[in-house]
Amino acid sequence: MMKQVFVAHSIADQHLSEAVVSALEGAGLGVFSADKIAAGVDWASQIREQIQDASCLIAVSSGGAAPNANIAFEIGLATALKKPVYLISSSDNDSFTNSWVSANVRKFSADNFTVNARKIAAELAEPIEID
Repeated sequence: MMKQVFVAHSIADQHLSEAVVSALEGAGLGVFSADKIAAGVDWASQIREQIQDASCLIAVSSGGAAPNANIAFEIGLATALKKPVYLISSSDNDSFTNSWVSANVRKFSADNFTVNARKIAAELAEPIEID
């Protein structure tokens, strides 16, 4: 069965998310993000269902976007469900690295989002265990 990954991002970081999604799909992973939810569908229920079904959550951030409550919700839900959480960010000052979830987030910091997505995909090829 194909591993499913949930990708969280703000609208401001859509272009970065597209590069990450492309790299993950190229590595054979299934990818879901909130922008795939059809209009009129219960957003919160879809998010919960997709994160619950995902192997992990990957948050994508340029660090320049304002803190996003939806991404915080998605990271918090994944953490509560004991899902591994990864942050791909080009900034050391990203709002998530300074928040309460930082202890649960594995951060990949570099300017090349595609390379970081491939690193995560390689890790996901191995069984995922979280305490």
